[in-house]
Amino acid sequence: MYNEELFCARLRDLAKSQFGGTSGLARAIGMSRTQISNYINGASKPGFNLLQKLAEADVDLNWLLGVDKVSELKRGDHYNKIQQTKVVVESLPNYHAVGLYEELADIKERIEKLLQDRPAT
Repeated sequence: MYNEELFCARLRDLAKSQFGGTSGLARAIGMSRTQISNYINGASKPGFNLLQKLAEADVDLNWLLGVDKVSELKRGDHYNKIQQTKVVVESLPNYHAVGLYEELADIKERIEKLLQDRPAT
C-alpha cells in the first residue's frame, strides 16, 4: 500500500544523497526543481511518468515506494554478509579497496535505513 509520508521522505533522502539535492535530481530525470519539490512536499502525487523517469535513473522503486523486499531476512544476516564482504574488500589492492569500501559503507547505510523503515510484523 502506498504510504505518502514514507515516499516523500525517501524521495527527499534520495535527492540529497544520490543527486546532490532537488536540482540535481530534477536534471537527472528531466523535470523541474519545482516539480520535484512538489512531490517531496506531498503537493503532487507520483504517477507513472515520474516512476518511469526514476527507474531510468536506476532508482530502486521498491525502496522508494516502501516495498520491503528484505523483511524476511534477519538483521544479523545483513551484518554477516557485510562483514564477509568487508573481509574480501580489505584483501584487495588499495586502489580497488578504497572505492569498494566506500560503496560497501553506502550499502550498509541503506540496509540499516531499510530495516528502520520497515513496518513492525
